Amino acid sequence: MSSQLRIDVLREARLDLKFLLERGYRKQTVLKLEGEKEQLSRAERSLLFRSVMPESEAEIIRSKIIGPEQLVGREDSRGWIQRAEYR
Repeated sequence: MSSQLRIDVLREARLDLKFLLERGYRKQTVLKLEGEKEQLSRAERSLLFRSVMPESEAEIIRSKIIGPEQLVGREDSRGWIQRAEYR
């Protein structure tokens, strides 16, 4: 099977997963069902597990994204203070 066909299968599986996750089904259960239906490999299942989530979860993640201007004056994990040299 060519990689193009597998990409189409992954796109279809993603849509199915998203649909079921939005309706409250457990991720592991939905992934197992879809993986068996589409005969997904372990790598394909892992890709979908890591990248598909309900919109409510995606919103939480997006809300935590900060820009470089918000880092100025903050210490990083080594205790270094970030300077405004990103421009």
